[in-house]
Amino acid sequence: MEITSTIDFKHPLKGLLSPACQVFISIGFVALGVMASFWSKEITTIRFEVGAPVNWPAVIFWGLFIIVAVMFALSAHVRAQSTRYYISLLRTSPGARLLELFEERIGEVMDLNDSTLSIPTDLDKEAADVISLEVEENIRRVLDACVSLVKVLDDGNNGNSCTYRANIMQVISFTEDQITDDQQKWLHHFGERFVHTKVPTRLKEDYSGFVYLENNHLTTTSATKEPDPDNHAKPLALPFSLESQSGRRESEYGYPNLPGAPFAAANARMNIVKSVSNLENALNSWRLKDENMIEDILRYYKGNPLAKSILSIPLTISDEENNVVIACLNIYRDREGILFDGSKSYECQRLLSPFLIILTRMLQSLKELDLLRDKQWECGDNEHVQKIRK
Repeated sequence: MEITSTIDFKHPLKGLLSPACQVFISIGFVALGVMASFWSKEITTIRFEVGAPVNWPAVIFWGLFIIVAVMFALSAHVRAQSTRYYISLLRTSPGARLLELFEERIGEVMDLNDSTLSIPTDLDKEAADVISLEVEENIRRVLDACVSLVKVLDDGNNGNSCTYRANIMQVISFTEDQITDDQQKWLHHFGERFVHTKVPTRLKEDYSGFVYLENNHLTTTSATKEPDPDNHAKPLALPFSLESQSGRRESEYGYPNLPGAPFAAANARMNIVKSVSNLENALNSWRLKDENMIEDILRYYKGNPLAKSILSIPLTISDEENNVVIACLNIYRDREGILFDGSKSYECQRLLSPFLIILTRMLQSLKELDLLRDKQWECGDNEHVQKIRK
């Protein structure tokens, strides 16, 4: 597996470090020395009188001197940039430790994935509940593997002194899913500070969907040895707006997507929040009717000491036309600058790609179990189901 996009130094003047250019510079300095010996008098005698003959030795010497001096200065600059780049690369490279950990963790989660490939359709009520809990536990183990890999990838960036957390925020789309009024009320209750409307039933009219965390079942933290649920994780709902074919956002308020999971869900690509303190400039550019909304959002992010920088990766499934985002994986830490201010985010996504596929399959298994419950016990006693899943 390719873990890095490239480790080669890139610079528009990198060619100056090539052997040919270095030889040319060296020969140029030697030639200048030879010309200075033979034409010492001519190159120091420069006449600017009108009609005076051209002093070709001086023109050749000083012209070559300027060319060689500029090339030497630029090559020294590029060489210094290259040295800093490779020193930074060595400082941020996790080396063999990451590969060993990857091999160990991918073997573990592949065994977990085997138990979630197919869900029997003849399950009774108790068996379905037990399997659901087992799948949720397996998801937490995959999350734990992702956290451990990100922490090692972030080594050298205060990774060992930070607490990393991960969760799965599922996606509900108003254009594809059937949404009840009760579901809209739940989304509005846990996402009230992030929406402009005070009427829960208007959510479908103003937004394309939500990313939401229903409970802490699909969360974990590096603070515990076992992949237990993160006790600090609370229910949360964040709206997002897709762009219509005209290029304008579907929301009549032009609601911009928050960085992190909402942006990842709306655009189906990875997004990173280098520092939550930098959100203020982005939010102040919003043209919202409710000015208190920005203050509430900033107060929420700045008041959360557990998430100072966030990496959000969409989990997608393919349909006939495009990729559909069904959830977002969020990995965050209690210090700013996760993954070296995002410079390692591409490598991280490539590294986690097999884990993302497994997480997607497990989430689909959970959805199959939920559909199975709805089909078999639509009119039955759902109190036991709700109780065991809390």
